[in-house]
Amino acid sequence: MHAVLDECPFSVTRSDIFGPSGGTPLPQPYADKIASLRALIGGLDSEIARLEERAAVMLAGDLGVLA
Repeated sequence: MHAVLDECPFSVTRSDIFGPSGGTPLPQPYADKIASLRALIGGLDSEIARLEERAAVMLAGDLGVLA
């Protein structure tokens, strides 16, 4: 995302560019690219969480993991 922001025709000066206040408004096509990357990260975060849960179930009670 920072690489996309580096290509913007203006400097982003906010420290929390994706924060709860709505973030920094970006012109097209930068806004679409950032939205796409955020969706991809969200999907990957969900997949990681699912795999972590599966691993925890599979390894529950394994003494090597508990050490």
